[in-house]
Amino acid sequence: MSFLDEWSDLDIFVAGEFSDRALIFRTGAVISGIFDERYEAVFEQYSSTASGRLITFLITSAEADDLRSSDRLTIKNKDYLIVSLSPTYDGKLTRLVLKDG
Repeated sequence: MSFLDEWSDLDIFVAGEFSDRALIFRTGAVISGIFDERYEAVFEQYSSTASGRLITFLITSAEADDLRSSDRLTIKNKDYLIVSLSPTYDGKLTRLVLKDG
């Protein structure tokens, strides 16, 4: 279950500016999004009891146009590496899956 599943109207996210900021090392640009670093069952296909940390940064798809896998970001004074970019919510948002960098 995504942390956004509780929101019924995503227009408030797409129309407004997100509160968390990330610096992109490669370009020096700053993007805004929703940072989520929670523990959840990400290994369900192997074990029903295993869990791990899934780190995501949700941004508008317009801001994701210039990003690519392996870009490095700084969020809340910590470095991360983009593992994947996945358009979501009818392409309006893009979910970045990160790992500690």
